[in-house]
Amino acid sequence: TSTLTNPGGLGTWTSSNTGVATIGSSTGIVTGVAGGTTVISYANGCGSPVGSVFSVNQTPGSITGAATACVGGTATLSNPNSGGTWSSSNTSVATVVAGTGVVTGVSGGTCTITYDLGNGCAVATRVQTINIAPPAVTISPSTASTICLASSGSFTATTTPTVNVLAQDWNTGMTGSIGGTWSITNTAGSATSYWQIRTSPGYSGETGDGTPMMQAAPDDISTLTSTIVTSPSFSLAGYASANLTLNQYFVSYSGDATVAVEYSLNGGSTWSTLSSILGTSTGGTTWSAATPTTTISLAALIGQPNVTLRWNYISTWGYYWAIDNIVVKANYNTPSYTWSGISGATGLSCSSCAATTITPTVLGANIYSVTATANGCNTTSGVTLTTEQAGAVTVSGGGVACGAATLTASGGSGGTIYYQGSTSGGTSTATPSSSQSVTSSGTYYFRARTA
Repeated sequence: TSTLTNPGGLGTWTSSNTGVATIGSSTGIVTGVAGGTTVISYANGCGSPVGSVFSVNQTPGSITGAATACVGGTATLSNPNSGGTWSSSNTSVATVVAGTGVVTGVSGGTCTITYDLGNGCAVATRVQTINIAPPAVTISPSTASTICLASSGSFTATTTPTVNVLAQDWNTGMTGSIGGTWSITNTAGSATSYWQIRTSPGYSGETGDGTPMMQAAPDDISTLTSTIVTSPSFSLAGYASANLTLNQYFVSYSGDATVAVEYSLNGGSTWSTLSSILGTSTGGTTWSAATPTTTISLAALIGQPNVTLRWNYISTWGYYWAIDNIVVKANYNTPSYTWSGISGATGLSCSSCAATTITPTVLGANIYSVTATANGCNTTSGVTLTTEQAGAVTVSGGGVACGAATLTASGGSGGTIYYQGSTSGGTSTATPSSSQSVTSSGTYYFRARTA
């Protein structure tokens, strides 16, 4: 709205096009209805009415299009009012092309997509959710197989159930092996009491695992130490569960005020306690990276796209706190699996399953795909099963014989003949032979194979 006035007073306001804007006849309050222009007039009975062209700018309509996308995937958004510009509130989660509204997922989480016509009026917004896809599908056996026509091959699809989203062992300094660079903030204390990377042994002789550790040691008489080591941010959006594991050694003292792992969900603006060991000595002076001494559930943080952790230590003349081998391990949602034949390939024993038996019905290369689906996102892999068939084999030399008999196989066009002994339906390729001497009564077999 906009309020107009006239020094004459006691007059009446009118709009020439109420489809663009209306105006209170006595108040002069203009209300925009649609984009365009109208003439606003004022008359008080003395002389001719006075008028002025009044422009109403268009506000964008509601954003339409898919509200979700997958990491690496796209969604196209639109607005009924053209000519505006698209933007993303968090390009680490999703980017958007300014002129087209095409959103591309970058990492799991949410962000706000904004559409602005640039005329000073309100903008349209939409929360966009980016889901993570299942990890790569592994098919076992992983190599292409060759079988005889009408024979079968069995395959199983799996995905990695967990992933490390944060890892820091201090062996390469403040930049962790996964996640990025950590930081230290000191508000009270001394150079020796603050959090710092110490080579083994630590401040009081701790050997840890023999590699560098992060340690604070507020061992200053009557001096307050307040020191914090903070992780880079990471996302737990789209995962089923997650845990924080680490090795730590802490010796409690009456001067301790805060000994806590804390978390923030808004980039560090506010912090909450995840775990506190205030008053509880923890761990020992030696540890192994393969065996964490502390495990903390991150169940309360699942679904959060912007998680930051910090180790907050406030103490007056305390002892020491060492931390090492920090890992945040997230568990993927269990995917469903769907098998399908490509270009008409058939013979799947099941399609909605992880493990399937395939019996192709066509000679040559038969290609199959399997898709893992979770969070509405897909990951696909494939396998080729090649079938072959040689011509029929004819065996002569059988019947009644005294002593040894020689069996001779012929035919098998396009393939190599193999003796199978007394095994019906044998698959041996150990003996390529079309002639075999036998000395015992029985039924004997040959087969032809093309490879």
